[in-house]
Amino acid sequence: MSKPQRVLVTGSGGFIGRHFAALIHTKSLGGLEFTWWNQERDGSFLSTLDRRSALEQLDPTTVIHLAWASTAASNYQSLPENAEWAVATRDFIDECVQREIWLVGTGSAVDDADASGESTPYMQAKKMLRMYADELIQGQARLTWLRPQYVVSIVDARPSVIRSFVQAHDPSRFQPRNPGDALDFIEVRDVASGILTVICSEIFGNVYLGSGSLHTVSQLLSAVSPSGYESTSVAGDYRAISARESPAALQAHGWAPVYTEWLFHSEVH
Repeated sequence: MSKPQRVLVTGSGGFIGRHFAALIHTKSLGGLEFTWWNQERDGSFLSTLDRRSALEQLDPTTVIHLAWASTAASNYQSLPENAEWAVATRDFIDECVQREIWLVGTGSAVDDADASGESTPYMQAKKMLRMYADELIQGQARLTWLRPQYVVSIVDARPSVIRSFVQAHDPSRFQPRNPGDALDFIEVRDVASGILTVICSEIFGNVYLGSGSLHTVSQLLSAVSPSGYESTSVAGDYRAISARESPAALQAHGWAPVYTEWLFHSEVH
């Protein structure tokens, strides 16, 4: 690492943010000083004045931007708040670029249109941000845009198909809507360690954050409860929705999706 970094993290109370904060608290990271956005101290992220004041007062050299509207509700993708957060995030990117602050932002696996052609306010918001980040990256802006794929956590019952499965009256006979859809599932703790790898190794540009492997929804549920789910046979009959790119940028710096591998290849979760 070339110089000490004062790292401001937004969204430390969110899904990915909680796991990233837990990871940081287990590490001894010389040269990194972490500050967490605190709404009581720093105000609302959606306020332009509060964002600018926070950057002025905290004076970070690096920002990890994980904040977003709550995604805990089952209908989060359809909420109109997604558009408001997209605009605030775009403006925040501009504010960091103008101050020469390295921003590490997070996109989503759904920032491209779903294979079925569906589109939601959440998808539209994430796609807009990805395209905007792409323009800045091509213009040599000091920016990293992470593209986490389909983030999974058994403890958090995410995504919603896991929550529906564990809440089903008879999980062994639970039938997901699209059991054969093949996705690049990535365990949330691997996402957290991937973000830390980006920071410690100073990786810029677009970074694919997935395992690089595809698993069907049916296989995911079998991994969640190896003995409690009758897996549907979908061999040769599935949609590969993930881009299935390679996480080479992270792997070159020693990162590996260890928790994801345990999830799909071990009964120890």
